Amino acid sequence: MTVSANTILTEARKYLGIVMGTTSHKSIVDKYNATKPLPVGYQVKYTDDWCDTFVSFIGISTGATDLIGRECGVQRHIDIFKSKGIWIEDGRITPKAGDIVCFNWDDATQSNDGWADHIGFVESVANGVVTTIEGNYGRQVKRRTMPVGWGYIRGYARPAYGTSASAGGTAGQKTIETIAKEVINGAWGNGDDRKKKLAAAGYSYDAVQAKVTELLKGSSSSQVSTNPFANITVNDKWDTDLNKYLQRYYSLKTVDGIISGQIKGAWNAGIIGITFGTGGSDLVAAIQNDLGLTVDRNMGPGTIGSMQSKAGTTKDKEITNPSALAKKIKQNLKTKGKPW
Repeated sequence: MTVSANTILTEARKYLGIVMGTTSHKSIVDKYNATKPLPVGYQVKYTDDWCDTFVSFIGISTGATDLIGRECGVQRHIDIFKSKGIWIEDGRITPKAGDIVCFNWDDATQSNDGWADHIGFVESVANGVVTTIEGNYGRQVKRRTMPVGWGYIRGYARPAYGTSASAGGTAGQKTIETIAKEVINGAWGNGDDRKKKLAAAGYSYDAVQAKVTELLKGSSSSQVSTNPFANITVNDKWDTDLNKYLQRYYSLKTVDGIISGQIKGAWNAGIIGITFGTGGSDLVAAIQNDLGLTVDRNMGPGTIGSMQSKAGTTKDKEITNPSALAKKIKQNLKTKGKPW
């Protein structure tokens, strides 16, 4: 089966006018949640923002998940687009019908490289005007028009339409998910040997590894609960418990509750479970990568400020004790299964 841009857009048009809270909206959320494994183990609620749930739902409905991926968080979806080699980091280009557009509402100017928080499909482009179909636009599925290069556009994904939708690449290949399962079972070796074998067979190593991570996360979380953090205790301490929660969320190899190798400063004085020195922290690197920051492995003022902005707490670029940021992250993990 092949999927074209027209296939995607024809399916998306069927849902124009669907309003949040209706039976039709709930069926979109239900179908997303029924497709396992759930990205980051999170089951979308009917009250959640659902723009990316809609994009993923259209991919599921058309058999195009290997072309566009599945997510309910726009910034994480960009990471998937990057792993597939389809992300265009430029909101100023003239897009094509079928492209997936991402927005950052915190910046109205180009080039826009901030945190992405909305997503939709490009339906058409004519006379310098882009028309999109978006879920959760005014709490419904709705068209939007905007000029080419609109300041709020974060960038575009351009799926490889016309290739096998089940393969996510050249027709006749196995699906990326099938290959990822084979990798998990040890069929493709390890390290450089795996890279060489996958490349020789025509598969993207990065795309396969992204799917492996997704499958492993979904598998581990579904064995316990749809939200593995549902029973955590919420308080206002950035402590070893929070470090462990985040280490588990990012599937790090070491879960010891310690942020290691940090530069000592007033900005991190409120952290319980921190050691000072060199080398930085795998946990901090994972957070920086998730937030789209330069990865330097140090919990400095810039990283702290970005976390505060994303969490919606006061941006003073310091972690104090007590910490509003720590409390908000714990609340998010407990209620949403994710820190942001």
